[in-house]
Amino acid sequence: MVIEAKYSRWLTEYGAMDVSAKQFIQDLEMLDAYQESIASPSSLPPPLTLFRLSGLEQIVRQHGQHSPQYRLAISTLKKFLDGILSTPTESQTILIAVPPKPAHTRLGKRTSLSLLAPFQTSESSFVSRSLLDRRSEIFAGTSPKIVSSTRACYSNVTECEENTKTCNGHGACVMGQRTSGGNCFVCECKKEKKDGKVVGWSGEMCQKQDLSSEFVLISGSVIGLIIAFSMAIALLFSIGAEGLPQQLASVSGSSKKND
Repeated sequence: MVIEAKYSRWLTEYGAMDVSAKQFIQDLEMLDAYQESIASPSSLPPPLTLFRLSGLEQIVRQHGQHSPQYRLAISTLKKFLDGILSTPTESQTILIAVPPKPAHTRLGKRTSLSLLAPFQTSESSFVSRSLLDRRSEIFAGTSPKIVSSTRACYSNVTECEENTKTCNGHGACVMGQRTSGGNCFVCECKKEKKDGKVVGWSGEMCQKQDLSSEFVLISGSVIGLIIAFSMAIALLFSIGAEGLPQQLASVSGSSKKND
């Protein structure tokens, strides 16, 4: 069967130039061919068949986990898998689902997908742990900023600089990642030295001077001094309220009698 004819709605939703749609269609074609092979009485299925379905992962990256495209892909893939599992065959089907990991952890270690995909044992397929550690240290600080859905985010650097006046001269436009999915560009504010003091900036366009660090330092110092004075006064009162020891009390009593 031709997948394009069976799922014309899918292609209409995405369009012919969508990379994630093309990859997902290829995944469906592989599953469809496999289902036909195990359903045919004349064909003998191989002892082991491996599939790596990456179309769904690309859809999440491009459209987001809450997009209608992702929901449609989930329902379509479920129909295919249900059809394969319901097909009478002597073969055993095992489905391994690997949860997604953050982008910065993918650079530091090999994921389960990368272990299952190549099945190579040559020396070129192995990377030393020290090299992976160096890569993770280099790229750890270059991970994209997380941008909330309520914050203004621009499609390219030029648009960001024009709308923010180059972050009002107090920062630069950098790539960020929306919480709803997709990349965009936002202002990253920088600290400056002004009259011998370090001045920070905040806001979507770096338009406000950041006084939070100075406020926290001053308020923390004041609260610490108040607590220290309170403890000292409480200690003095507690010492004054205590009675004298028995030896000192007898000495003070005899001195009063002599007087």
